[in-house]
Amino acid sequence: MAEKKSLSLVVEYLEEIGGKDISTELTPKKIWDRAILTEDPERPDCIVFEVERHHPILAITYSPGSPMAAFVTYWPIYSFNPKTKTLEEIGENRPHEVYVDHYWVADSWMGDVFFDFSPAENGQHRCREVQSCEESLVRNTEEVEDFAKSIANGWDLNESADDLAVYLEPKEVQEHIEQIRNACKEAIVKRAKEAWEDYLKEIENG
Repeated sequence: MAEKKSLSLVVEYLEEIGGKDISTELTPKKIWDRAILTEDPERPDCIVFEVERHHPILAITYSPGSPMAAFVTYWPIYSFNPKTKTLEEIGENRPHEVYVDHYWVADSWMGDVFFDFSPAENGQHRCREVQSCEESLVRNTEEVEDFAKSIANGWDLNESADDLAVYLEPKEVQEHIEQIRNACKEAIVKRAKEAWEDYLKEIENG
């Protein structure tokens, strides 16, 4: 009861200023859903609490209310002084936690990846990946798969590794990067094969 009463003062303040504090991005919903009271002997007149927050990583876009394929969970601590009506972030006291769904990340990166095919000489077909403009001559599904994998193998994931390195040890970073690359290979092969099969049906149907 005491916790709810204390947090209600924070919520009342947020409602008074329009429902959101710009500097902390806290809202009444975040307070009720995720806030936990804590203590700070140096701030006896303040309501001190931590809030579970999430930050997207690996170029994942966040949409409010929607789940994310890769994110960091952290618990910043805030202080609210009911007398002066001041709300501020004062630090953190828990280690960050990283969540990565490798296949979901790979799927999210496939948004601009498309393949098209056209006839070539000697029974071959020209396969082109539209975004990168890379192309190869192929005869069958296996060669389409090999070409698609070669594209994923060539992707530079250093920026993603740097993103993860902020929170993880080098060995963990490498493990995630390997799993992401493997997931990307599966995702791009699937997309290439679907385009190849559609192309063959078009040829068959004239």
